[in-house]
Amino acid sequence: HCITDDPDEWDLKGLHSELRTFVPLPAEGFPSEWRKFSPEEIQERVQEHAERAYDAINKTLAAQFYQEAVQREETLAHFKTATDPLWKLVFTSFVNQYKDELGDEILESPLRSIPEQVQPQLEQAFQEAIGAYRDRQTMLRAVDSLWVRYLTDLAILREGIGLRAFGQQNPLVAFRKEGHEMYQVLLGQIQSQIARQILRAPVALATPRPRQQLRTRRPGAQDRRHQAQPSTVPSGKKPGRNEPCWCGSGKKYKHCHMQQDLDGRKDSVTTVRPPKTPGRRGRRRR
Repeated sequence: HCITDDPDEWDLKGLHSELRTFVPLPAEGFPSEWRKFSPEEIQERVQEHAERAYDAINKTLAAQFYQEAVQREETLAHFKTATDPLWKLVFTSFVNQYKDELGDEILESPLRSIPEQVQPQLEQAFQEAIGAYRDRQTMLRAVDSLWVRYLTDLAILREGIGLRAFGQQNPLVAFRKEGHEMYQVLLGQIQSQIARQILRAPVALATPRPRQQLRTRRPGAQDRRHQAQPSTVPSGKKPGRNEPCWCGSGKKYKHCHMQQDLDGRKDSVTTVRPPKTPGRRGRRRR
């Protein structure tokens, strides 16, 4: 868009329209100002704007996740032992910023009860963790979608590379050369896709699952739901294998009470041997 030395010949409107597809630039004002700068200065200003937009997205998402964690009474101890990578990133980032020793008072206390002097470090840890998590997810999606296409194209090249021998070309040398060129194109496509997606705020970022509350129950006590359900199928109400179970759980009969009903039927059936009838020898003796 700026290939000549004359700014009057630059296509600044086209440059602005294309940049807005992946950089959140203002709708008006930029093209008129850009004529005062060199292409390098335009690139530097766009990059600065993109970095501010990147930080703003991560800050907004971090504040959202922080408030959700506070409402769920989360603790740093849970982040430390959590299996979710986002919570692990939050804890690691906080440890890197908090230079003092982490005591039980900070680890076990809910986030809302952490001392005020520690709150800025915790919020910064959330922002850094969100940024690293989004970066990883964006890169993984780009590599995953483009890598399969690259392997497919490489397999097609391998199938027809033997025909190069008819054109006085070494198939092995040609395959290595074109395969390397395809790999370089793949790297460029990955970088382009990441650049076009990293500044787009996700519609919904996957929220880590909250901790499951453990229910204490006296030994030998049974769940009321199981007590209210009969142990065997009522007479005349046996459903089909793929029909809803008679207990009202919503599951299919074969995945719920079918095996239990079959076992109960076996226990209730008693085998009775028929009486012996006298044979021919017995009648003759009489």
